[in-house]
Amino acid sequence: GPRRPNAAAQTMRGAWAAARLARSVGVPSPLLRSAAAVARRAAPAAERRLASSKSGGGTKKAAAKAEPAAKPATAAADAASSEASSAAGPGGAGPTAKVSQASNRGPVSWPSLMLLLGVGVGVLGYFQYERQRRKAIAGRKTTGTGRPLLGGPYSLVDHHGRPFGSKDLEGQYSLLYFGFTYCPDICPNELVKMGQVIDMLDKQKDLPAVQPVLISVDPHRDTVAQMRAYVEDFHPRMVGLTGTPDQVGRAAKAFRVFFQEVDREEDDDDYVVDHSIVMYLMDPQGKLVDFFPQLVEPQEISERIAGHIRSELGLDRWDPAGLFARMFGGGKATSTRAKVPLAAAPKDE
Repeated sequence: GPRRPNAAAQTMRGAWAAARLARSVGVPSPLLRSAAAVARRAAPAAERRLASSKSGGGTKKAAAKAEPAAKPATAAADAASSEASSAAGPGGAGPTAKVSQASNRGPVSWPSLMLLLGVGVGVLGYFQYERQRRKAIAGRKTTGTGRPLLGGPYSLVDHHGRPFGSKDLEGQYSLLYFGFTYCPDICPNELVKMGQVIDMLDKQKDLPAVQPVLISVDPHRDTVAQMRAYVEDFHPRMVGLTGTPDQVGRAAKAFRVFFQEVDREEDDDDYVVDHSIVMYLMDPQGKLVDFFPQLVEPQEISERIAGHIRSELGLDRWDPAGLFARMFGGGKATSTRAKVPLAAAPKDE
């Protein structure tokens, strides 16, 4: 009958053919090297079978059967090893060498560190932008028709002890704030902001002066002397107004300002006053133009006030002659920078 091929020889020839096929389709060299190692481990087994048959006195026929199995095994192992080496490229710098080089690097490379730093800076910048955007939205003026019915006649006393009412602010723009001198933090911050706004507006020579005013919501403690010492710390042109509880109540009601003494007992001067935190811009006729909650920044307040004034006075239209006259005092527009005619401080006798 036909001669049966040796099984070991067939296996080794198959391994050699598989190595060449894997080489042609681009199998990575580490896998080829693994196949070569398997073939090399199979070759000694065939050789041991040949040696055992010779030393045991086996027949020449058995030795002849074992010898062909060993030769193809060794040839297949060598072929697989050669294919793996050629796949690695010249110098043996294949994927295994690259993996070895990568393993020698540290856990964090410079590019990854710079990428991490860039992402951190980007996230921080985004949060800062979002914070400013939310503050701008919170303080943005709501567009509508008409003006809120805020403001009205009131009569108080200024920080020099002279009568002072809403009529004394007519003919000029004014910026009003309701607070009290014993306020621990909010009122001082808002009054500092008001002073900054007034300074920004004063630098714009084409604009009329805006009068800053503080109206007390704590008539029990905010005396004339207390108001005089307090307003001087924030702006030299600031006017401080106080009065009786009824007078202060009517002024606050005209502007719909909420205020309430908290935990005050009779004859107790250690208390605080909750109140609205808003600045009001009034026009020369005593009507409300705009208002600014606590979160609006000084720069935005000054820009909005300047925009209102320029729009209402027509200063936003291009007029070179009028602009020159306003800036250098040669026109009638400079008369709009008149300040509140404060009464002189009473002399000590």
